[in-house]
Amino acid sequence: MAADEWSVVLRASAERELSELPRAAQEEVFEILHLLREDSLPEGAVALEHYNNVYRLRFASGNFRLVYRVDQRHRSIEVFRIGPRSRVYRGFRSPG
Repeated sequence: MAADEWSVVLRASAERELSELPRAAQEEVFEILHLLREDSLPEGAVALEHYNNVYRLRFASGNFRLVYRVDQRHRSIEVFRIGPRSRVYRGFRSPG
């Protein structure tokens, strides 16, 4: 990993959610993850209200969301939710 790259980690739950997505959506997620290694807040990243350093990105024509937390100090990103817009926020709590 280059010194200016971000570390991107998927929680086990996000890995499971990723595996359940359609193949085309999975490919978009892989592109997003690659992009996040270079830029923690790429175009389209939106901060979630009431949560510190938690953002979401839309993909697959806006039908899916990837939710992640940015740790500026450690230059790390933790992806903890990936899924359809209709379900990704159900039972949502900030990662701890």
